[in-house]
Amino acid sequence: MPRDATSSSAAGPRPPSKTRDEEDRRPTLKAKKAEALLHHGRRESGKSISSEGSIHVKSEDPDVEMPDAAPSVTDTSEPKHSLQKDKREEEQRKQSELEARSRETKRKEEEKRRRDGMLAAVQARKREEEDHRRKEEEDRERERKRKEEEEQRRLEEEERKQREEEQRVHREQKRKLEEAERRRREEEERKQKEEEERKKREEEERLRREQLEREEAEKKEQERKEAERRRAAREAERAAKEADERRLHLEQERARLAKLPPVLRWLDSTADFLYIIPTIQHLRNVKLTLTYCELPENEQQSIIWTPRQKWKHDPDTDGPRGFAPSNKHYVNGELVSEGRSNLREASTSPFPRQRIARRGLVAVLRENLAFTRVTEEQRSYDEPMVDVESSVLPNGVHTSPTAARVQEHNNGITRTQ
Repeated sequence: MPRDATSSSAAGPRPPSKTRDEEDRRPTLKAKKAEALLHHGRRESGKSISSEGSIHVKSEDPDVEMPDAAPSVTDTSEPKHSLQKDKREEEQRKQSELEARSRETKRKEEEKRRRDGMLAAVQARKREEEDHRRKEEEDRERERKRKEEEEQRRLEEEERKQREEEQRVHREQKRKLEEAERRRREEEERKQKEEEERKKREEEERLRREQLEREEAEKKEQERKEAERRRAAREAERAAKEADERRLHLEQERARLAKLPPVLRWLDSTADFLYIIPTIQHLRNVKLTLTYCELPENEQQSIIWTPRQKWKHDPDTDGPRGFAPSNKHYVNGELVSEGRSNLREASTSPFPRQRIARRGLVAVLRENLAFTRVTEEQRSYDEPMVDVESSVLPNGVHTSPTAARVQEHNNGITRTQ
């Protein structure tokens, strides 16, 4: 009969667990051992059942007929005795079968109880091992959670300390920035006050200088107006004198021409003059230039000197493109060229800038006491300052090179190019 797994396992103490792998393998080995014991028990029970099934109750040997034997006196009671014997044998056989069934039932019940006990022991062992493993896992889980909580608390503590340190640094930086901002504002306010005081002093000085310059300018303006009035008076006197001289000259010229014979009156016509030029030896192949000029017709025009612009009524007015007639050049009485206004392309850049010391729009003369100061204030190191006495037009722009006028003399005749 197999050993009880519970008694055999409980006989000796369980060795302590070394590693987790040994603990995991131990339940597997125990389960395999319990299954082997159950299989061995089933095999033993099968053998016992088969052996009990093969057991037969040996009945008594049947009567052998003996023909040569003499008939017995009990021959009449032999059938009855055989029947009783058969009945007894049948009862014995049934009793044996009942006993065998009873023993088989008891054996099966015992085997079942033993199997149930082994299964219960195995299950109890498994439950115990599961409980032990679960307890260990719970212990490990609690330890892990405890460590995680400790780590979490440590990290939270470090974060709290770091936040406190950052807040402290931030407060310190903020305090320093506020202190620097306060000092900067104080410095700016101080500089602003100094700047305002300086500007106030400069403004007072500027107003004082402007007052002096204004008084000086008014004085000079009065002097200029007085000089202009005197110059205008002199100009009027000179113009009247020149008008008288021209009138006298014209009267003398008319008187002289009136005294000339009619044959010399050809000088009054340009066409006649050009017609006789080839006949004059010293005027041949000489380029003559005729200039258009409108002379005053009376003394009133000579005083006012208002141009009449008679050229606008000439037939060839469109020739000079709407301008007054220019110089005409003749050789041997024939027209060879004529001065015309040419088309020019406007330049994209102005004339070179010439900087002049000015007070507003008025140029400062060198004789002015403030000339040096104004020049120094308006001086630019990359653009030189030009003296106001330079050759400039009234608007401050220099004359262009093409505006130069050249006087040439050919055989006593003056021409302008």
